[in-house]
Amino acid sequence: MKEKNSEQKLPITKNINLVMDSEEKLHIEEKEIVKNLQETFKGKTYEEIPQKTSRLCGLCSFSNLIASLSAIENAFKIKVSKQTKSLRELILLGSTIKSHIFDLYFKMLPTLTEDEDIFESGKKNKKEVEKAFKLQKLGNEIVELLSGRKIHGMTLVVGGFSKLPTEEMLKALLKKLSEIKQEAITCAKYFSKLKIPKLEIKTIFLALEKQNDYPLLEGKLGSLRCQLEKTKENEKFVKSLLKQGSLNLEELKKNSYLVGSLARINLNYKRLTFNARKCLKIKPPLVNPYHLALAKSIEIVYCIERAAKIIEGLKIKEEELPKIKVRAGEGFSVIESPQGLLFHKYKFDKKGKALKVEILNPTEQN
Repeated sequence: MKEKNSEQKLPITKNINLVMDSEEKLHIEEKEIVKNLQETFKGKTYEEIPQKTSRLCGLCSFSNLIASLSAIENAFKIKVSKQTKSLRELILLGSTIKSHIFDLYFKMLPTLTEDEDIFESGKKNKKEVEKAFKLQKLGNEIVELLSGRKIHGMTLVVGGFSKLPTEEMLKALLKKLSEIKQEAITCAKYFSKLKIPKLEIKTIFLALEKQNDYPLLEGKLGSLRCQLEKTKENEKFVKSLLKQGSLNLEELKKNSYLVGSLARINLNYKRLTFNARKCLKIKPPLVNPYHLALAKSIEIVYCIERAAKIIEGLKIKEEELPKIKVRAGEGFSVIESPQGLLFHKYKFDKKGKALKVEILNPTEQN
């Protein structure tokens, strides 16, 4: 028999509970569990943390894994090879294709075409949805080839890779990229023609910037103020980004700004690949949030062309993993996940156990 003052809690999302009181009325109770998750990393060794962080999000699994490895390498002063960076970037490109296709066709398309769901959209736009499945398959193949799995990759380790792809595998992948590129271009053209509501936002866009590159793996924090009045507060905020290694992540997310595909396009559109840039018929900055679908579709074209370029310049060679000198220290990394900026910040003791772990996901920022 239920006690009169007892409460039943039903977890329905990562940070919200439905609470049933003694009168059997439902109330929403918000829980800030991200901090609690980060608390669970305390005392864990640097070898354990990357795989655990990759479980924080299914779609951002590889982003969290790579950001974690980068923060650990930063803490222990480990320099990774150019080959390692190229292979990690390839994984991020494949992961971005996967995530963007899911967002575009399962979340955005039904809204933009005013359909009830993806099944109704699929009946009306059969060819487009068929392209989506081909592109999704390609994204899966890229990450599986390089990491050993379609999710929660196993070959990525501190300092490099435990297993490398062969040249033959990469050549086969290069052929698939070439064959599917036109499908991606057609996809971007399709989303560029969809009618969207007129809407403009006033905000600061944040994304990584790097000379002569459209950066996903590394870069400096860049900002673009759009239709927003210049104030002491937002100017102070922008200046604080210059010292990105010492950023206070809790303070950072209190500010109003936007990350993700729109921000990346707005700050880096001149560095897009040839066909990706051709698909962008609107002059940036893009300030209509409904242009997010267009931005994601353009980034898919970029990811395919960039992946092909990386593979063409790769000559796989076996590399010894660097020796890890465990030391007390702090490490920081920021990369571009499909949804936007992803920050990892760690503090280790002299035995390589985590004293503090801070992770700021893009969904906590937008």
